[in-house]
Amino acid sequence: MALRAVTEHPKFANLKRILGRSKGATLGYLECMWHFTGKYTPQGNIGKYSAEEIEAWVEWDGEPGAMVAAMVKSRWLDQHPEHGLVVHDWHKHADDATRLALKRAGLPFCVPRESAPCPDSVATGSGLPEPEPVPEPVSENPSESPSDLTEKTAQKPRPTSIEPLWEEFCVAYPQRAGDLMKAKGRDKFALLLKSGVQASAMIDGARRYCEWCNLSGNSGTAYVKQMTTWLNNSCWLEDYSVSNQKPRIIPPAVASAAAKSSFERAMASNRPRFSNIGSGK
Repeated sequence: MALRAVTEHPKFANLKRILGRSKGATLGYLECMWHFTGKYTPQGNIGKYSAEEIEAWVEWDGEPGAMVAAMVKSRWLDQHPEHGLVVHDWHKHADDATRLALKRAGLPFCVPRESAPCPDSVATGSGLPEPEPVPEPVSENPSESPSDLTEKTAQKPRPTSIEPLWEEFCVAYPQRAGDLMKAKGRDKFALLLKSGVQASAMIDGARRYCEWCNLSGNSGTAYVKQMTTWLNNSCWLEDYSVSNQKPRIIPPAVASAAAKSSFERAMASNRPRFSNIGSGK
């Protein structure tokens, strides 16, 4: 998403100065903020999440609220009367996948309807005019006024700070035959975050565990651990590889039935030979 000209812009130098970080680290936080926007607020209305929620997702390790405040001060994020915060020039920084998703949903970018060219904008280098904003969707209820729609939007419950991270963890975790204990798993996930465990470590561990289950044939079976068991035992630290796969323990009843079935098949195939015993043939 980041253009090559970004690091040469005075706004970037100002953000780097405020954060007190290197060029690489500053670009990383800026890029993570854009990735968060594309995934959870594709219209650019990043203000639907709190500063704490945004910084938790990008794994900001400084003073709480400082990263978002720095981006507002350096004009990478703009104050908005309706959305709280919007990403500055998001219609320029958004990738093609985000543009296509908005087009299919009939949703516009959250940009002012009329605004003068901003001197702080980073040039795209294409020289092409920006596309016209997509019209805002109209309510299916003719008696519903725009103010009613705004009130409905405002009444939507704000997600908790771990929701984006928990959703990413659930997507990465393998499917199981039976209850995954998601509700209790979410509580444990939140406790681990508060204790200092990095969300990226747990998510990456879940992704590796899913790959291991796919390769070992455990996916979709009861052999997949419940989320609470996996989190309680810090299983994101395990080395998941097929060579380290533990053999499945076959219950005695199943093993006995399999052995009996094998014996019966052998007797059936040898029955003619056994029937000749004592006949002198």
